[in-house]
Amino acid sequence: MNLEESTEVKIEIYNLAGERIAHLQGDLTESAPALVWNCEHAASGIYLSRIFWNGREVMRMKIAVIR
Repeated sequence: MNLEESTEVKIEIYNLAGERIAHLQGDLTESAPALVWNCEHAASGIYLSRIFWNGREVMRMKIAVIR
């Protein structure tokens, strides 16, 4: 993925019951190439994420929160 221009990124995070628990959205640039999920209030466990790049879903990932 090329970050020469500002790119709109959206990340949705779900628990295993299918409830959306977090929504991150922002523009990624070469100088700011990341969105960060603060999972401080999330319980230990497995979460599912959907990642959108310029409005198109490009990836799904599993996230493990371990305390």
